[in-house]
Amino acid sequence: MKRFFILSLLAIMTCGMASAQETYEEYVRQQQEEMKKQVDERDQYMKDAQAEYEAYEKARKAEYEAFCAQVEKMWGKNQYVESTQKDWVEYSDDLSSRSIVDFANGQVKVEIVVDDKDMRDTAVINRRLEAAVSDLLVSKGKSVDYKSKVDSQKPLADQSLLGNQIDLKKYGYANDAIVKAEKKTVKSSSSKSGKSTAKVAGAVSQDLATVADKIGRAVVGSQKPVVTSTTTNGSKGNIISVSMQLVEDHIPQRAQKYRRHISKYAQKFDVDEPLILAVMEQESYFNPAARSHVPAYGLMQLVPKSGGRDSYKYVYKIDRTPSPSYLLDPENNIELGSGYLRLLMNRYFSGVENERCRMLCAIAAYNTGAGNVSRAFNKTTNIKAAIPTINSMSYDELFAYLKKNLPHAETRDYIQKVTQKMEKYIK
Repeated sequence: MKRFFILSLLAIMTCGMASAQETYEEYVRQQQEEMKKQVDERDQYMKDAQAEYEAYEKARKAEYEAFCAQVEKMWGKNQYVESTQKDWVEYSDDLSSRSIVDFANGQVKVEIVVDDKDMRDTAVINRRLEAAVSDLLVSKGKSVDYKSKVDSQKPLADQSLLGNQIDLKKYGYANDAIVKAEKKTVKSSSSKSGKSTAKVAGAVSQDLATVADKIGRAVVGSQKPVVTSTTTNGSKGNIISVSMQLVEDHIPQRAQKYRRHISKYAQKFDVDEPLILAVMEQESYFNPAARSHVPAYGLMQLVPKSGGRDSYKYVYKIDRTPSPSYLLDPENNIELGSGYLRLLMNRYFSGVENERCRMLCAIAAYNTGAGNVSRAFNKTTNIKAAIPTINSMSYDELFAYLKKNLPHAETRDYIQKVTQKMEKYIK
């Protein structure tokens, strides 16, 4: 009987162990299937997102090329001018006028295109120039130069983009004449709350437009317009321009426009404000419409498919490629640019012990990529292998080494210019 009991107990234990083993194996199988499902879903999401962005890029390129063709049809072959890192270029809705603001050198040019047959009507030409100057004075900029089906056209600023940055004293006006008119607009809106919004808005707009129109007349009346001949659609055309200057301290004035966003995201990502300011000045001279051939966009010149995507994923935990119009929004750009600086320091160069050395590596990587910084040390993109060498150097030694050994001259100059610019923003 005892023997039977023991054998029965062993049988039960064996069955229990077999059942437990089967249960565990089933659990493992289910976990593996779930992991595979998640990986497949992630891969499919990334594939769909990439296809969606490629379709967007294709449509955007077609719209851009159509816009360029329209401009050249009106202005002449090879006469299309676009925004760059330092230049803000904006066309009127009918494309007959444009403004070009050089934020590096503080120069402003306002142009109109005139058919050869209309060149004798000086009064009309002057009125058109005056209107173009007035439009520039009150312009808030726009994220897309043309009406788009794939991009949203939004203003780049809440108020006039140039504000008090144009030197208006030579035309008999205070440099802050437009700013004062805008403040009067806000005050007028709040004091007329009893009237309909449409009427208040109309009256306010007229107040600001009146000041801008008067300044436009003063600017055009103070100089002889410059005429440049061009060929438009097989006939002779003329580009007529007047010029202005920005105030002497236009760069720090523009920087001040973005200090609120800079402080916000410097605190959020634990990045020094002077570093963000120095990168912004070096990348765009605080030109919110900045674009480059890379292509990079906005104040901190983010590339959608690389730095923009990496930073968006770091900040929002979503793998997304931000559009150019998204990056041209000043706050979006400052958020992702600041986040990217933190990403470079936290992820790629987290092993660098000296904080200033880590920041210097991040500055170089912001321009050329972390892999190219690594190449300065071991001829490969293996960043971990470069960390011990970096940690063996002082800040001054590292700076001298990078200045000599970074692969590209542009980056060697970049680290010097950014670090120099930081000095003037340190309080």
